[in-house]
Amino acid sequence: MISPTFVDYNGVRMNVAKWINQQQMLGMQQKRRLVQLSKVQQNYLKLVQEMSLILLKKMQ
Repeated sequence: MISPTFVDYNGVRMNVAKWINQQQMLGMQQKRRLVQLSKVQQNYLKLVQEMSLILLKKMQ
């Protein structure tokens, strides 16, 4: 299996993507894993925000 020589930053905030890309001590696989982690974290935070809004509306 041949792994790509690039990291797909699609779906990651720009500042996070830039930071990951600038880390010269990280290998491509480590950068890809950080991107995956960032995407999951962003989705989690979005879900928490949406749930908070739903709860606030129910409390009113």
